[in-house]
Amino acid sequence: MRGFVNEVRANLGLPVTLAAWAFLTVMMALAGPFGSYEEVPLIRRLLFWLVVTALALVLAVAVRVLVYSRLGLSGLWRGGVLTALLVATVLTWPVHQVMDLRSDLYPLLPPQPGELAVFIFCLTMGFCALRHAMGDGSLGPAVVGFAGGQVALPGHRPHPRLLDRLAPDLRGRVLRVSGRDHYVDVVTDAGSASLLMRFSDALAELEGAKGLRVHRSHWVADPAVIAVEREGARVFLRLTVGDPVPVSRTYLAEVEGRGWPGQA
Repeated sequence: MRGFVNEVRANLGLPVTLAAWAFLTVMMALAGPFGSYEEVPLIRRLLFWLVVTALALVLAVAVRVLVYSRLGLSGLWRGGVLTALLVATVLTWPVHQVMDLRSDLYPLLPPQPGELAVFIFCLTMGFCALRHAMGDGSLGPAVVGFAGGQVALPGHRPHPRLLDRLAPDLRGRVLRVSGRDHYVDVVTDAGSASLLMRFSDALAELEGAKGLRVHRSHWVADPAVIAVEREGARVFLRLTVGDPVPVSRTYLAEVEGRGWPGQA
């Protein structure tokens, strides 16, 4: 449970989440849905939707962490749709009840529950699409393709070659890479996938990604580390995605010099 809460907290602090909050707030305030455009001043609409979208985004992020990280569903059309369905299911009734409490402060014409469910579903899908598209700078640099390969635009560097092995909708910022038998599990902020390849080959294709190998079977990205924790003589990294990652003695000195959260 603690790991889940930490993941939700870390995702809420991402620039892409804050950008989505600002975008949705402004969009809803300007649109003035459910009869509020003509009845409510702009500043009051802005304050109202600032609170409503914040609460909705907290729930959406929590559900997204559950779907993407805990259930292992990835990609916009798998994880995103399920996230939107769950958020719409949970939010429709309480939001409808609040809208039904008409007041002079913020008069609304509450839609039917079915219409409201579709509305919440579309808003959540919009958030998931924005989260997926921006990925907090996941692909970072702009890359132009040409017949012989890729070239980075001035001031940018190409993304890690390992991402080219993933489906297009999974090519986000690499958060962690783990070796498992003959497979490598790659987790990005857009989802996860398993690749049939050697762990050493995967590491060789991570050039350009800021991170560190911390175990014979684990590599983690700097932005993914929430805290460095100790249990006796054992050291673990708590990440924004998945279970804690063990740190082996071979890489302990490098980890201690990394300056990650939780280090003395």
